[in-house]
Formats: sequence, structure tokens, C-alpha cells
Amino acid sequence: MILFNLIFTRYLQANLPFSLKEAKYTLQVNKCLEKKTHKYITQTAYILPRLETVTENIEDFSNMSLIKKNFIQNIIDKIWQQTIFLSRPTNLSDKYIAQLESINLVAHKKQQKKLLYQFSKDLLRGRIEVHSSKNLFTNQSSSFLLTPSIKYIWRKGINLRPPLILSLFKQNINYIDNKKFLSNLQFNQFPVFTIVNKWEQLIISEPPGELIVNKSILGKLYRWYIVNLTNGYHFKPVYQAWFFINYEDAHEYYNYIKKTYLISESQNELRIFPCNLEVFYQMSRTSSNLVQFRLIPNLNEVGNLVNKYKKYKNISFDKKQIYGKDYFQGQPIYIIDYGRSNQSYHYIVYKDSKQITYTPIFTTYKSAVEFWEKYIHQNSPRELGKKLQLTVYNLENFLRDQSHKTAELQQSFLIIPSKSSYQTIKLQKNHKDGNLISMKKLINFSYIKLFMHRIICSLISKKP
Repeated sequence: MILFNLIFTRYLQANLPFSLKEAKYTLQVNKCLEKKTHKYITQTAYILPRLETVTENIEDFSNMSLIKKNFIQNIIDKIWQQTIFLSRPTNLSDKYIAQLESINLVAHKKQQKKLLYQFSKDLLRGRIEVHSSKNLFTNQSSSFLLTPSIKYIWRKGINLRPPLILSLFKQNINYIDNKKFLSNLQFNQFPVFTIVNKWEQLIISEPPGELIVNKSILGKLYRWYIVNLTNGYHFKPVYQAWFFINYEDAHEYYNYIKKTYLISESQNELRIFPCNLEVFYQMSRTSSNLVQFRLIPNLNEVGNLVNKYKKYKNISFDKKQIYGKDYFQGQPIYIIDYGRSNQSYHYIVYKDSKQITYTPIFTTYKSAVEFWEKYIHQNSPRELGKKLQLTVYNLENFLRDQSHKTAELQQSFLIIPSKSSYQTIKLQKNHKDGNLISMKKLINFSYIKLFMHRIICSLISKKP
């Protein structure tokens, strides 16, 4: 960590015996880095000028006189902004550090620990940004190896990135553009289940580190500003909201929350909330970048597919589907494979005096088989061709593919839930309309209002 204050741009420009702009580099891309491997090869970092003077310049660099920053530079670093370069330690850097310690430019251990603690805290808060990286590769004409040096900007105090007002509307515009796809999702009314509290707010998972690092009001305000006003896409999602395809899986998660967090009967106002798939899609596209919405597949169906269905001869997998001996990515869907036949199997729905043809998308193998048997019973077997053939894909990627297509290429589809989900919704029929309206209110619930509510709760609660 001490290398964060090792190399500064001002120092290089002012003290190197040659100009970086004038230096001639003979660089060649390392062939090892061109291959698609899962290993990252880290190498020693050096600055190479003309090859004939490599050794001489490196020795000069290690023997340079060190220049201490003046008072103004120290003030800027403490209250405004600090530039940091991160690289791999080398013998040269160890010698440089020894020189720093000898002239007392490195603070004593307590100050160093304080600096590293503040750095780690601001790193989690998102106050440290990757500004640029210089990818340097191996030069075959030299025995020295090069590694990337990564530049960081550590903003401090009131030094904030300027706001981008358009970032407030960018996601909403992208969402509204695809009207046909959204209309199709809304028509489907495919049920998914989630957990909400008494305010009908989603229960989301929050890492323990967030409770410690962002417990102050200023920390929360800064995070809200970066994410919502500066197009802060460099933040990785830290919260997770789960939507379940299967009611039984949602109920198991509900019981897990009650047992794990020992929620008393007076506080137990959580409930399983049914909504449609269009709600999940809308929230995942228009909510904060810090929240990741996950669609939890029907675990029982995934198990049956991996252990049993995939061995059937009438089952084939889409070429883009990720699966293996004991795993499958996403919620399985089953699409009838027409093969070379000109026949099509679909639902016909009359809407606004128009006949609309919907391609059935099955979420369980059994529902696909039941549909096929019923179809055979109502039609001549000769018209149906061969026996049922199904192509397996996942719901998440299917929706993504459809949303990326133009309106002319999008197909009208009808996602068919499992029989158990249908029965669950049927039992809750008396409350269904009210729930959907409440969920729409939840979607339109202002993020800043929810944010302020959480701040107030944190102030009056003894727990973080």
C-alpha cells in the first residue's frame, strides 16, 4: 500500500532526464496476453526510453535527489485531491522507499495506518476513481519486463464530480423506447414473487460493510449524489433484490429471513408479494445502479432439467445457453421446435377487435407436454407432424434478446407459468388487483423519499 504515494506525474515530468513525449519506444504486444486465458500475468514496471540507454536511465532514476512537496501541495493533497499510481513492487521501488524513509518523507506508523484506513474507507464509499491505465508490454529487445501502472484520483472534501442532469433520464428513456416489448410484457401478467415490508418496500440484502462505511448522513448523501447525478456506472451493485419464479422458493426465503434475524411477532410485517414480470423488468431498468435485481429460477424445475429432462431425446439446448453436467444458467423455458415443418403452434388472442398470435413459452416441461397432448386431441395428428420437440433456453436472455430487437422483428410471446404458480395466484385473486396497484406505487416511489426515510430510521434506531 505504501506504493500509492510512490510516483507522481509532477515528479516524473520535472525530474526525468528525458522527455516522455520525445522518448522512442519499441513496444511489441506480448503474445501471452493475446490469448484468452483466465490468468493475468503481472510483470515488473519500468519506464523505457531509447533502448541503448535503458540501464543508465534506470540507475539515474534510482539515484535521483528526492524533492519534498511544499506546503501548498500538502494542503491540496489533504483537502482537495490526490493522484495515486499503483504498480507492482520492485527492487528499484524498495530502494526508493528506503530513500523516502531516510529523509522522513514517510510518516511514522500511526500516521501511515490512519492514511491507509481513510483510503480503504473512501475506496468503499466510491471517492477513489480509476482515471486511466497505461498498458505496457514486454519488449523483446530488452531484458526488462513492463506492467500496467494504474492511475487513481482520490477526491476529498467538497471536491465532487460535476452533475450530469441527463443521467436522471437516460435509463427511463431507454426503457420507454421499446413500447411493443413492454406492451407484450404487460399483457403476459406472468407472476413472480418477492418479499416486502409494511411500507410495501422491497426487502433487499445489504452487505455488512455498507452499514459501517456509509452510516453517516454525509456518506449517504455523497453516494446518492454520485449514483443519481453523475452517471456513476463505475459503482458495482452492492444491494440485491430477489424476485422468485416459484412461490415455494419465495416462501422458503421468507422463513429464512424470520429465523436468521429473529424478527418478533410485533415486527413481523413481512409478506410475500405477487406481481407480474413487467414490474420486475421495469424496476431492474429504472432503479438505482447500486441495486441488482435477480430473478431466482424455479429450483425444482432446474433440478429436474439437469438430472432428468436433458437426457430426453426430444430435448435440445439453444446454442447460446450456458449449461453443463450439473448446472444450468437462468430460469429454464421450453419453446416448441418446428424443425423443417411449416406448422406453427400458438395461442390466438382477440384484443381490441384484433386477432393477435402469441408464441407459447413454457416455464416447465410438464406444462409443455400437457399443452401438446391437448393440442393433439383437438387437431388431426397428421397436421402435427412428428412428436413434440423442445428447445431449452433461459428466460432472462430470451427477454434481453427480444428487447434488443427492432419492433418489426420482435415476436409476440405468451409466457405460461407452472400449475402451482397459477393455483397460488388463483387463491389470492381477491387481493390481486390491490397488490398490483401497490406495486406500481412502489415503482413510482421517489428514491430520495426512500433515502430520507432510511436516514431518519437510522437516527432513531440503536442499531446501525
